Amino acid sequence: MDATEVPCLQDPSIGVGCGTVPELERLCYFFGQLLEPADFRAEQSYFSTLLSLLARHAAGWGVACGLDITFAVGEPDTCDDQPEHELLTLCLTPGIAIDCRGRLIIVREPYRCRLWPLLGAAEHTALRDGKPVYLSIQHAEHPVQPSRAVGDECDPLAAVQYGRLKTGWRLIGSVSPPETDRCDGCTELCPDPRVLLGSVRLVEPGTSATVSVRAELRRLLGRHELTAITDVGWVHGGTYSRRSAERLLSAGIGVRFSGPVRASGFAEGVVDLVVYEGGGGRRDAWYPKSVDVTIEPSRPSADTGVEFTSGVTVRLSQPEGYQVGDRILLRVRCDFVLDECCRAVSGAHLGGGVPFDAALAKASVDHPQPVPPACPHPPDRSGPWRSGNGAEGGTWETWIKVGPDPGGESTS
Repeated sequence: MDATEVPCLQDPSIGVGCGTVPELERLCYFFGQLLEPADFRAEQSYFSTLLSLLARHAAGWGVACGLDITFAVGEPDTCDDQPEHELLTLCLTPGIAIDCRGRLIIVREPYRCRLWPLLGAAEHTALRDGKPVYLSIQHAEHPVQPSRAVGDECDPLAAVQYGRLKTGWRLIGSVSPPETDRCDGCTELCPDPRVLLGSVRLVEPGTSATVSVRAELRRLLGRHELTAITDVGWVHGGTYSRRSAERLLSAGIGVRFSGPVRASGFAEGVVDLVVYEGGGGRRDAWYPKSVDVTIEPSRPSADTGVEFTSGVTVRLSQPEGYQVGDRILLRVRCDFVLDECCRAVSGAHLGGGVPFDAALAKASVDHPQPVPPACPHPPDRSGPWRSGNGAEGGTWETWIKVGPDPGGESTS
């Protein structure tokens, strides 16, 4: 048979298929056709499956907008004394999400409920012990409009049927976050359809109902969950005294990532430290400084043996003296830093909002007071800023300025 005559059929010898993607079949109408409920359900299934596939593999999944969670202490339900943590009221703002199976989750109005009845025994224990409880939202359907079929003798099922299914949602609290595969493939069925909104824990268990909410844990809408830079060991844009700047860079400053990244990505040239001269002497020149990049405690992958780390420390290879008015720029070329899924870290430093963490400064110095970001939190969620604009790669930049030592010379 000529190659052009080979029928274009599926090759069963390949042994690879899309078993998690249902077959797409729709009705082909003609006059005199006998239609049963199963036919109409198949028609609905065709379009719902099509929309789910388009949403999941084109837009991705996660929180698209809204769905922020806050807490307040409500009034007691009874005359008996109730612990304050049992009176915590969860407040959920309206919003839209898409779960990992491509189904829409829409919260149309603000929602308030008691947190305690929402949790099970394991979550009650975790909350009392000051451990985090993870809050997620999940797609749900509810039957509505009960009615009776015309001609009960022809109805093989119960006499009362529900005429419609209403798309809804429900909140779920758990001691562990939803199970997700960061490196999910193309057609694999996700193991857990919950969409994480954040976590809550008691700051002072047994003393007060003050809670800490970590909204930055939420899964944001996207095809992939990209790794970002979450903390740095100096105050971005801050002014340090000459002595503090020298000690800080000699001991090193840390940079922390939101997830494991490949240690091999920090080759020479990926991290730069550049000094821009200022002040009253020679100025307007710049020069790079040789740095040592120390990989924080890493772990090897059980499958490949590749080393992963969640942070690095950058320090000068040789001591350096600075002049008042100098600006010191730290640059990380995130295009070359790959995470466990071989995707580049999303490095855009939007608004300069990556938070300062004093624990990442390896020297004890006086840090300037951080200036609050122009916007208190990112537009797509509450919680602290981090790097990234939804795209892989980019260059992350942060800098400080050198000021006079206390009682020393003034800035020219």
